[in-house]
Amino acid sequence: MKNPNNSFHDLKNQVKAFMQDLWIPRRSVLLQGDRYWIGAGIGVILLAFVATLWTSIQVYYGTERVWIVLGAVGVTMLSFVIFWVLSVLVVKSLRLYPFYFIGALGAAIGLLMVLKNTRFSMPNHFFYLGGSFALISSAFVGGALSAFLTGNWKVSRRFQQAIISICGIVGVGYLIYAATWLLSEGTNPYDNEFSQKLIPSDQLIDLPDPSAPGVYAFNKFTYGSGVNNQRPEYGAEADYTSRTVNGRYILPSWKKRQAEKRKEYWGFGIEEWPLNGTVWMPEGDGPFPIVLIVHGNHNMEDYSDPGYAYLGELLSSRGFIVVSVDENFINGSWVGDFRGKELPARAWLLLKHLEQWREWNIDKSHPLSGKADLEKIALVGHSRGGEAVPIAAAFNALPYFPDDAREQFDFNFGIRSVIAIAPTDYRYDRRVVLENVDYLGIQGSYDSDEDSFFGLRQLQRIGFSDSSFHLKSGVYIHGANHGQFNTGWGRHDAGFPYKMYLNTQPMISGEEQRKYAEVLISSFLEVSLNGKQKYAKVFRDLRQADRWLPENVINLTLYEDSETSYLADFEEDIDVTTVKNGNVTAVGFALWAEDYLQFRAGRHQHNHALVLGWQNDSISEEANYTIALDSTFEFGSKDLITISVAAGDPGLLESINEDSLSNDFKIVLRDSEGNEASRKLSDYKLVVPRLKIRFLKTKKLTTDRYDNEWEPVSESVFIPTSDFEGLDMSAIESISFKMNTEKPGIILLDRIGVVGSL
Repeated sequence: MKNPNNSFHDLKNQVKAFMQDLWIPRRSVLLQGDRYWIGAGIGVILLAFVATLWTSIQVYYGTERVWIVLGAVGVTMLSFVIFWVLSVLVVKSLRLYPFYFIGALGAAIGLLMVLKNTRFSMPNHFFYLGGSFALISSAFVGGALSAFLTGNWKVSRRFQQAIISICGIVGVGYLIYAATWLLSEGTNPYDNEFSQKLIPSDQLIDLPDPSAPGVYAFNKFTYGSGVNNQRPEYGAEADYTSRTVNGRYILPSWKKRQAEKRKEYWGFGIEEWPLNGTVWMPEGDGPFPIVLIVHGNHNMEDYSDPGYAYLGELLSSRGFIVVSVDENFINGSWVGDFRGKELPARAWLLLKHLEQWREWNIDKSHPLSGKADLEKIALVGHSRGGEAVPIAAAFNALPYFPDDAREQFDFNFGIRSVIAIAPTDYRYDRRVVLENVDYLGIQGSYDSDEDSFFGLRQLQRIGFSDSSFHLKSGVYIHGANHGQFNTGWGRHDAGFPYKMYLNTQPMISGEEQRKYAEVLISSFLEVSLNGKQKYAKVFRDLRQADRWLPENVINLTLYEDSETSYLADFEEDIDVTTVKNGNVTAVGFALWAEDYLQFRAGRHQHNHALVLGWQNDSISEEANYTIALDSTFEFGSKDLITISVAAGDPGLLESINEDSLSNDFKIVLRDSEGNEASRKLSDYKLVVPRLKIRFLKTKKLTTDRYDNEWEPVSESVFIPTSDFEGLDMSAIESISFKMNTEKPGIILLDRIGVVGSL
């Protein structure tokens, strides 16, 4: 009879042998034993550990950083052990050698794959190709170090020593190159040498610099509900106590784990949302115009509202009350993101802040009584906040919340201005149309978060119908990104690890970018809230503000005001032979169309434009586009001709070298007596060539994510009618655009009309 103790002893020895096989390789195949392969295995293990731990400590899970790091270490080690055991079982069953290295490689690959599919978001081709090279290089380096340090080197043959050395050098070189590339700012493959045409000094705006501090001393203070676990300036240390509001109908997605964890973090729930704000207020009796600034969807735990202090300090010194509104508690976080469903809440909270100011205004006993002029209000928003501010302006006039009429509205404030900085315009499922509200959209070309000028969509949905002066404008700043408009967000428009691939080298500095924000926003408020119309020249032609702005920065500006009359905007129908106030003839073009403009990746601009293309080797006569005006259009009643123009896509023409293009043309007016006069576009403004944007550090990374490196952005050109000499401007019959056919070209034309001088 078999002794059961012997059976137990045999089983124990088998388990012991198996465990030894898991960790201690017994066989050698190459390079004088297993020590080279042990080192190679350690190399790939270290790479996987470093990548996993580095990624883990970059994220936030609602607890102290030390616990996050310790948790990351524990999870990483546990995951590695699991993958190690699985890999070794496969290796042993298939009798693969070198046993230790293949097991380590399998465990490292398993760990990295888990990482990729959880927190380490990377493009697939970049992860698999770059990761394979990194693993191979780590193995080369680990194996070479092991051979040198353990004595394998001395007993190896010379050709083996050469192989070890070469592989080790290659591995070190690749790892250094990869680290350098990831940590670098990138390159500027499109170092555009284009220089915008200067204007004479006597045409510069003869007004004080709007970005210079004003004459007002100001005070800074905060208000809040008094309950805030994270921010005492809005909790126990708030200078003034504001009321709370109930958002249960406004954001029904605030529920379950989201609601529980957010309340645990902040100390309040959806039924007692606070009205928190940091205020810069001019000294004096008032009332002062009031400007509310709201941030976008940055990490909830990395507070965004302090990043607009530079605007608060500037504008308050110039006579505006400025409130940087705290809405961080509805931002994205480790507990989840509302994915745009919170846009109505962002807008509604702004109006609730204005309600609080109205209560303070009428409370004679309150220190803020009478300080705010609630008939002169501007709303400024950044990112998702930029989409929220026109929504707030629309909600302002409604009796009920359109998404749930159980929430009644009674706002009706004097909102005159909406300013959207790098806004979204696609997260709220309603497209907002506004009347008689001034609008400014600001966008950077190197914004890799909101990679298109979505503010142009809202600009299309602004109309003017009353007798007051109104304006709307879009300003596109080449080299500006998403984050640097906020001092806390910085040059990287994405979190780790994606920020490692962002191409930040072509960007302008944060100081330059914020100087643009100061000049543009301050000028706009002077027009919209203070009635100083001369500052509108900034938006008609930003070159007139050159002395206030950074040098050598390309910008494009679109402008329209309530005195603009259009004879063609290409929105009225699908007949290319007609426009809003006339009929069209066109001859000599290789391409003639009215196209629906698109941003990169095929997203619509909600705008049509005229596309004209010509080729000097394919036409028999001069390329000429003519609009015969109908009798209802009063051409001579205004002082300036306005045209929106942009470079087109040469890919729409055949066999065109982009460097050979010419986008210049003549504008020709003809009166009823047959007299003609013309001016060249280049006498006033040079068309900015296509601005290609390399968002990420390689072209493939960029086009894989953003589809295209270019998208059309138009700019306004203004030409004095007085420059067309010898014509009866009250009897203009036609306007023509005659192209320079010595070279091929393709352009986009839009918004052809007239406007008065300022």
